[in-house]
Amino acid sequence: MATTGLIAIGKGRGGFWSWLQTHQFEHDRVARATSTSRIILDPFDPSSKQAQLVWLQDHQRAHDQVNQHFNIAGADLSQLNFEDEKELESWVDLNYLEHNQWNSSIPN
Repeated sequence: MATTGLIAIGKGRGGFWSWLQTHQFEHDRVARATSTSRIILDPFDPSSKQAQLVWLQDHQRAHDQVNQHFNIAGADLSQLNFEDEKELESWVDLNYLEHNQWNSSIPN
C-alpha cells in the first residue's frame, strides 16, 4: 500500500520534510486517479503561522474533494497546533486513515 510513508512523521525537520514529500505524492496520485483537483501542498514554511493556516485550509479542501468523490465522511483536518506533539500525532493518524480509505476505494 502506498500510504505507508504517511503513518508517522520522523523526528526533526528532516523527518517532517520527508513526510511532506510523501504526503504530496499521495495527494497527487489520488487526484490523478479520481480526476479531482491537484492542490499544491508542498513546500510551505512550517514556522509561519499564516503558512500553516493556508496549508491546513488547502489540505482540508483537497481531502473534502476526494472524500466527496468516494462518499467518505472525513475528519476535520483543518485545525492543528504543529507544536503540540500529541495533537500532531493524532492529526497524522486521522490523515493516514483517510488516505488509507482512498487507497482502498481506488479500483486496481
